Amino acid sequence: MTIDISAWKTDDKAWMKERRAGWKDIKNTIDQLTSVRGRDKKFLKTFYLTGEINIDEMRKVFGRRWTDPDKPFLPMEASILYECWLTADQSDDNWNRIKESYEERRSRAMYDSCREFLGTLDYYPESGALFGGLEERLYHFLCPTRCRPEDYPHLNREQYISAAWGVYGKTKMALIEFLKSESPNPNNFVRYRLSEWRDSIAPTFVKIPKELLDALHQIVKPAHNIINNPTAYSDVVVDVAKEVEAILKDESLPQPIRDKVDEIINNVNVVRRTK
Repeated sequence: MTIDISAWKTDDKAWMKERRAGWKDIKNTIDQLTSVRGRDKKFLKTFYLTGEINIDEMRKVFGRRWTDPDKPFLPMEASILYECWLTADQSDDNWNRIKESYEERRSRAMYDSCREFLGTLDYYPESGALFGGLEERLYHFLCPTRCRPEDYPHLNREQYISAAWGVYGKTKMALIEFLKSESPNPNNFVRYRLSEWRDSIAPTFVKIPKELLDALHQIVKPAHNIINNPTAYSDVVVDVAKEVEAILKDESLPQPIRDKVDEIINNVNVVRRTK
């Protein structure tokens, strides 16, 4: 099977002009967010503009073992993401075809690389969007969005708890930065990771109960302040803060966590009343 390039209207001058203009923003994102080298960028640009890949040139760079006309960016990290992002055919059917073409190499590690790429970005252009409005769609299509035991079937309980602890640490830091920022970017990927964060709280409490409780104020206090001053923030920030507070009050969480959350909120309210 080879890639269907019928979606690329290379004979249409207006379409190609728009496509070339679009490459400028794409190149900026690639330069800011990745370590993609110039030679690899040429492959990405050619694919974006024409749908074609010079597989012989790629083999000179990556070697025959790592190149496949059906998986053009396989040697690159987060290769599925690049193909979905840059294809001219943005239909669900085509995205599924792209994912299926990588199926034989499908592994959690491959999707983790996409999540790491999408979930830990700290650069946002002035326009706010990183992938031309495809941020949420890319994240949900390519990344693990839950952190439950069944999402790690190859791990035993102790290994799962350690994995969840790692997820909690990364999502917690992203969430803290999002909530404490004076002008959080509404396109920040942290809002797509709230389900992961929620799933990881209880197992992390098993691993490091004291540390988790001691650090809760870093999230609870700013979230509660945002909820009580909603006009100062965008709707998406208020929505995230409300979801965070609801998650931390959920009855399925260990009682010490919910008690600590109530204590922090009560203290915030007392300070507010005394001002």
